[in-house]
Amino acid sequence: MKKTPHTITGLGEVLWDIYPEARFMGGAPANAAVHASQLGARAAVVSAVGCDRDGDQLVQALAGRDIDTSGIQRACGYDTGSVHIRLNDAGTPSFVCSNDTAFDHMQQDSLNAAALNTDAVITGTLAQRNAESEEFIQSFLDNSRLSLIVYDANFRDIDPKTVSIVNRTAQKAGILKINEHEAAAMQTMYNKEHLSLPELARFLTDHFSLLYTAVTMGAQGAFITDGTRTVSGRALDIAVVDTTGCGDAFTAAMAITVLENKTLEEIIDFSLIVSAYTATRKGAVPLYTLDDIAAFADSSPR
Repeated sequence: MKKTPHTITGLGEVLWDIYPEARFMGGAPANAAVHASQLGARAAVVSAVGCDRDGDQLVQALAGRDIDTSGIQRACGYDTGSVHIRLNDAGTPSFVCSNDTAFDHMQQDSLNAAALNTDAVITGTLAQRNAESEEFIQSFLDNSRLSLIVYDANFRDIDPKTVSIVNRTAQKAGILKINEHEAAAMQTMYNKEHLSLPELARFLTDHFSLLYTAVTMGAQGAFITDGTRTVSGRALDIAVVDTTGCGDAFTAAMAITVLENKTLEEIIDFSLIVSAYTATRKGAVPLYTLDDIAAFADSSPR
């Protein structure tokens, strides 16, 4: 008997990633939803785009990847969001993000009913920079308490607003995912500079009553902890093309494997494989299938 796929909702920004030579759909929660769909889940995006051609094309692009776009609002009077991206020789991106765009103005309405019909919600920090969208997202999370809430912190700066968003969101989450730079920032936030990263992750797991905290470290791999036991995984030896979206791929793979009740070893292993595959392609959400991921895992040195 074929099992029913889990439903995973990306809640937050959806936008265009604009490279000098091309553009790709983007926004961390939306990226995670697309990755989840390609990994076998049902996926939806809850966000906002403008009443403009960019918004039309973004919704069409997501629908073309089998994403439920019924939760994408139209914020007329605001442009669809965008991020201008440049890659260095190592494939590491730098970002310039648009301000005061459609995803900053999500409105409270019946869409919160969608929160009752999802197995997992993946959200972040950026879309909460404006009070309107922050309150929408927090209300959605309140209505998603029976779901797995995955908070991919994904912040750039430490300021009072960011600290407030991190605290408010993490306390509602089941899983916190951060990278090594965000972990260093959180050492400062919580006066834990004396702790190693694994010790910090265990502290955060206990502090926010999380199921898991995961820390990604680029070429150094990643680890996950349940507050008692910590499991590390090595990064795959690959030729990096573009690391944009690798964290989103990791987050999606982690959400799926947690929903499938996999072990910590299985969670970290699969998440690193999907993340590494993404880094070998251009754009945050390259097309692939589960068969592609399996073949890549079999052929990649560890």
